[in-house]
Amino acid sequence: METLEAIRTRRSVRQFTGEPLSEQQMETLLQAGMYAPSAHDRRPWVFVTSTRAEVLEQLAAQARWWKMLPQAGTAILVCADMTKGEKVKDEMHLSGCNAAIQNILLAAHDMGLGAVWLGVCEGSDMEPPVRQIFHLPDHIRVVGMVAVGHPACAPQQPAERVDFSLWHKEQW
Repeated sequence: METLEAIRTRRSVRQFTGEPLSEQQMETLLQAGMYAPSAHDRRPWVFVTSTRAEVLEQLAAQARWWKMLPQAGTAILVCADMTKGEKVKDEMHLSGCNAAIQNILLAAHDMGLGAVWLGVCEGSDMEPPVRQIFHLPDHIRVVGMVAVGHPACAPQQPAERVDFSLWHKEQW
């Protein structure tokens, strides 16, 4: 799949077959995340994955938007290791982790898998239980989570998303 085609056709998938991912598929997704850009090449990301049914059920119980996790079969928690860089603002570490999430989403799409970015971050109601479920140390910040699995059906492509009125040339 060409890069621009992947960007244009990737959609959030929330319905899955329940078929587990292979170890090779998991490695490929995480490698994609690790190729993301980061400030000063600090690579602040840390990934915690779970395929255990009981963990996915626990996570699904934390937010109504996460109900698909058990059927997806895989959760990838993306975190920032805040010790990976003096003189780098925290926001830069978080930006690198967000780029890693986008890479994972695009790789999943390219591999014929379905994925959805699940909102969880520091300060959200879901963060404390996620920290507890995954036993995260204090220097690790939660950035986001991705549900990944085999899609139950092809996602519908929305109407045109490009709106050039959002483009300001040279200045506002």
